[in-house]
Amino acid sequence: MFKNVYGELSEMAKSKSKLEKKVQGTRRKKQKKVSQKNAGLNPRKFSKVKQEFHDFDYIKLLSPKEKQFLSDFTWEYLGANLTEAKYHKTKKARKDVFDANNARQRDIYSQRRAEGRLFSMTPEVAAWHSENNWYEPDIEPNLQQNEYLTESEFLDLLKNGAIIPDSLVIFYKKLYKLD
Repeated sequence: MFKNVYGELSEMAKSKSKLEKKVQGTRRKKQKKVSQKNAGLNPRKFSKVKQEFHDFDYIKLLSPKEKQFLSDFTWEYLGANLTEAKYHKTKKARKDVFDANNARQRDIYSQRRAEGRLFSMTPEVAAWHSENNWYEPDIEPNLQQNEYLTESEFLDLLKNGAIIPDSLVIFYKKLYKLD
């Protein structure tokens, strides 16, 4: 501690001890996990990828016993939580649960959907992308030597307004050093 000439605690030491007391008082005690009744029916207990498979719109119609069964089964199968397994006790059943869980976690579509990085490809969006040449294949097409258009044939096609993919236009312009 910091003491002044008279042997008293300095203001800095007093404030430090108050701060230490304050920090000690704000520490929380660890709470025991309280198991929720029918936890398998709560989608928030699962990862975002697994929440997509959590589609139970008929829960209100089930009896409490049926709800408990569905909760336990979902907790085991969808959550791959087999520590206290009731329904997947055999080695083969456990392997099936883990394989399905691993497949769900590896699925890129589900991952992107959970991350919110998936957009809808409606026919209108697809048409816009094709009209604006959003996707272009390789620049150089796989043509044999005798399949090439001559420079005059290429220019005639352009003049007549023929529909030619942009990749071919770029290829022939490079080939014949046009533009």
